[in-house]
Amino acid sequence: MNQPPRIQTKTYAQALALAKDHLLELSQHQVIKHWALEHNINYTSIVKIKNGNLTKFSPLLISKILTFLGYEVLLTRDYLDDQPAAKSVYYIIKRIAPKKP
Repeated sequence: MNQPPRIQTKTYAQALALAKDHLLELSQHQVIKHWALEHNINYTSIVKIKNGNLTKFSPLLISKILTFLGYEVLLTRDYLDDQPAAKSVYYIIKRIAPKKP
């Protein structure tokens, strides 16, 4: 029997790692450039994420990538916290589509 998709809460670092894992899978199928063009995402940013070289804090980009990878994404931020921005951003995600290379 199919279970409903599980809702997860992830930090910015965890969401970035999830996106990186999926992008590494896409790069194995050699479709990453076509995928970036198809979804109108900057290819250089995709490669930086895939290689772990993204230096700019980019929560919306990560959200956009996860959405195109088949996740329902809600981006939220804890403003009551005195933490730096990267530590106060949270993603509430749910897998809604199967992976497609």
